[in-house]
Amino acid sequence: MEKLAQYLRSFELQRGIIGNTVDELQYQLISALNKLRNDFDTNQSLLHSIFNEIVQREKELVIKEKHMKDGVLHFNTEYARITELKESQLDKVQRCYENCLKELNLKKEEFEVVASKTKQEEERLEAIRKSVKECSCQLELEKKEVEYVKVCKESNIASIKKSKVDMESFVKLKEEEMWSKLEELELLEIHVKDIFKEAELKVKSVSSAQKYLQEQMSKHQQKELEFDKKVDEFKQNLQQLELEKSAWLAEKDKHKNNMFVRIEEQDVEVTIQNLIEIEEVIHAVTLICELKLTHKFSPMPLLLDYINHAENQTSIVCGGERSNKDKIKATKKEIALLKVVKKCVQNCNLQSVFPRLEFYQLGERLIRLEGKLKLYNHDEPSRKRKGHHSNVSQRIKINMVILKQGNGAA
Repeated sequence: MEKLAQYLRSFELQRGIIGNTVDELQYQLISALNKLRNDFDTNQSLLHSIFNEIVQREKELVIKEKHMKDGVLHFNTEYARITELKESQLDKVQRCYENCLKELNLKKEEFEVVASKTKQEEERLEAIRKSVKECSCQLELEKKEVEYVKVCKESNIASIKKSKVDMESFVKLKEEEMWSKLEELELLEIHVKDIFKEAELKVKSVSSAQKYLQEQMSKHQQKELEFDKKVDEFKQNLQQLELEKSAWLAEKDKHKNNMFVRIEEQDVEVTIQNLIEIEEVIHAVTLICELKLTHKFSPMPLLLDYINHAENQTSIVCGGERSNKDKIKATKKEIALLKVVKKCVQNCNLQSVFPRLEFYQLGERLIRLEGKLKLYNHDEPSRKRKGHHSNVSQRIKINMVILKQGNGAA
């Protein structure tokens, strides 16, 4: 029984495997049939499209054949018409040729008559030529006389031109001498003006320094008086507080020291504010950095405002219709100011506070200003020369007119 059961189980397993294989084969057959159907449909559609194209091509060929036949007929008709026209034109040409021959014969007869007339005219021309030869001999003699007169005139003109060239060279030499003397005088005038300007600037700087010292002295005296008053008050307070405890006295001493420090700080702040108002920004920034008052006065905006103010002033001077000297002065002033600002930033160790971009732009601005200064210095002497050249040329013209008038009167 067990063997039968095992046999039945194995039979059922084989039966299940066979069923699975049969299902797989059926699925493969169905998929293959579907593929064949799809291929058949595609091939059928392609055949239909090819057949339609062939039909269209046949129609096109028929139409082209009709066009060719029509073209041949048209060509034959045109050819016949053109041949008829050419034959008629040939007949006309033959008639014209015959007429031309007749005209030639007539013209030959006329030519013979004209030839006889020309012989008579040639004889007359020979007589005229003889008279012309005689006249030409007379003309040659007159030409020789005219050439002799021309040579005399040219020699006179050459001598006049030489004298004129000598006069012009003499005038040019005098002009060059005048130029050199005028340039020397200009250089001396410029040197004297520079000396006067330096003296005026020094006087102004000395007077401004004296005024500033007087103001500072007066302020210092006022502060000393205030300090003396405060010391007197403090002494009175000390006399009253002698009876109190030593700890209380120590606390009072500390309070006194703080008051002194506050008074000194207030004085420094006032001086810095005064320096900023006077536009002595560099001195103010150095004081701020030395006394470490950056928490009250930030140096970066002060320096940037100082630079922008100077740049605006130079742009106003150089942008307007000012003289070249004013432009040179303004650019030199800004160059000196920018160099001082650079030194201040380096000396006070403000590289961390002062942004790199602004520092780089400061250097670029210096390079641009130096280039502009070179251009202004180059343009200044050329303008002076033009002005003086016009003045000198006017003077020389006036002198020449006076000389001509004197010669005419003589």
